[in-house]
Amino acid sequence: MSGWFQSDGEGTSYYISDVDGKKVYSSGTLCPHTLSHQCWQNLKDGDYVLRITGALDNHAGEHSWSFCGKTGGTQQELVFTIMGNRCKPLVGLSKNQYCAEPNVVDKYLVTK
Repeated sequence: MSGWFQSDGEGTSYYISDVDGKKVYSSGTLCPHTLSHQCWQNLKDGDYVLRITGALDNHAGEHSWSFCGKTGGTQQELVFTIMGNRCKPLVGLSKNQYCAEPNVVDKYLVTK
């Protein structure tokens, strides 16, 4: 098993952004041979998206994540809300689900 990072730029990364994807609050990857990592996130009340990349990663099938009480793999996103320092998952989508209905996220948003 390998970490998410690949020096050729084809590894897996994560991004936490606003729901419009205009502001990135956090991003990163796992270093080579690092199989798990915990990073604390300080986010204000609001709606956010956690996106996991990995379309070009040859090891993408080995990667997983756990966040806001949910788990998943590469090429997925989790829409979640923060209210009063609590994280609430709203909807999880694969790339295929998101592409089939790009505005699907809007019906789950709490603060929009």
